[in-house]
Amino acid sequence: MVKNVKFLTKQSTYYELQELLTTTHKLMAYPLVDDPSSMILLGSVSRENLLCLLNQIVGDEARHAEYLRRMQSKNQFHEAMEDGACKDGSLVKYCFSISYLK
Repeated sequence: MVKNVKFLTKQSTYYELQELLTTTHKLMAYPLVDDPSSMILLGSVSRENLLCLLNQIVGDEARHAEYLRRMQSKNQFHEAMEDGACKDGSLVKYCFSISYLK
């Protein structure tokens, strides 16, 4: 019987998933359990599916898309500042918090 079983839970973080994948190169599938205390088996997930999931969420393309989203948001904010949008009161709190951070 295996004593130190490597597993995932529904609450596993991306960091835990990454650690699991990097430390267990030979495993091709991982048990998915309800929680560590009960260890009720919900199913298993293949290594390939986990790698794809991790890449979609925190891979290069996902990080680049998030960067572009943030830059667009920043540009929209600066355009609103230049147009005087903060003077009408709609963005006063937001403008104050941003100017305070500068």
